[in-house]
Amino acid sequence: MRDWQADFPTPRGASTGAILELGCGPGRFSRYLATRVAAGGGRVEALDKDPAMIARARQDFGAVANLTFLRGDALDVARPDGAYDLVVAASLLNLVAAPARLIAEMCRLVRPGGGLAVLIPTPHFDAQQADRLVRRLRLAGFSAAALAAWARSAPSMAPTEARRLFAEAGLTDIHVHRYLDGAIAGLSGVMPGCGTPPL
Repeated sequence: MRDWQADFPTPRGASTGAILELGCGPGRFSRYLATRVAAGGGRVEALDKDPAMIARARQDFGAVANLTFLRGDALDVARPDGAYDLVVAASLLNLVAAPARLIAEMCRLVRPGGGLAVLIPTPHFDAQQADRLVRRLRLAGFSAAALAAWARSAPSMAPTEARRLFAEAGLTDIHVHRYLDGAIAGLSGVMPGCGTPPL
């Protein structure tokens, strides 16, 4: 996840970043993002539709001053157009029934010149590869369990399909990044308006 964050597009004209994470789950990555942008005055809002996930996230990370957890639908977020400098979603694009609609909502929420980033499991990711990665990287606890569960149950998506969705939505500066021997792909793009190079 840290490698993915390092590949996020950097919005121009924003001294303090406003970031939205869709499908935040228990909030671990949300907390990581919040700590990364705190020094610059940035803030993170993290949304999930599952009330149990939001309750757990608030219990574990509710004390983080620049982090707010919201319950809501990622396809219909109750926030104004252009409210964020960066909108991100990890393993959500491959789960929703209407991925193009999710990208459209992400585009609505980000300001011109701001960025979008998604993380998806690729068709090359399976339980055997997850086991190899756990052993090679010496993962344990939550990280190992999450990777194994992701390999067993998360639908995959081809990076070419995600890139097509980005292009059809009108995003520019689209980049595809591959992680964990190609098991996971991250895509980033920029809303037209300012043009933004990736980190």
